[in-house]
Amino acid sequence: MHPPCTLYPPPPHQLAYPIDEDDDGCVVLPCPHAPGGQVYPEEISAQIIMQLLADAVAYTGGAGIRKAVVSVPAYFNDIQREETVTAGLVAGLDTVRLVRYVLCGGYVVFGGYVLCGGYVC
Repeated sequence: MHPPCTLYPPPPHQLAYPIDEDDDGCVVLPCPHAPGGQVYPEEISAQIIMQLLADAVAYTGGAGIRKAVVSVPAYFNDIQREETVTAGLVAGLDTVRLVRYVLCGGYVVFGGYVLCGGYVC
């Protein structure tokens, strides 16, 4: 089972890397080192989120972080938001809340915290 399909991939001529599609028409990135020779964009996002979580745990001295606030661009559509939540779940988070970049910046500036109460922003 794989994450939901990305319906609107960017035009290939605008990317610095090749893209392909799987049997279901989902966007995949060819990767000879991955099982099956390909990875989904959500899997790459999950790896990035896992690294951010590991950094946050190290910063907090080992506090378990199970929930996250993830900032996304305001132009993300519903499918892209759903895929971001899926990436958070694949990364091992129990709950993922999405906020737009502008709101997340407000939390950091006005709240004074990047890590607070088990949430990462």
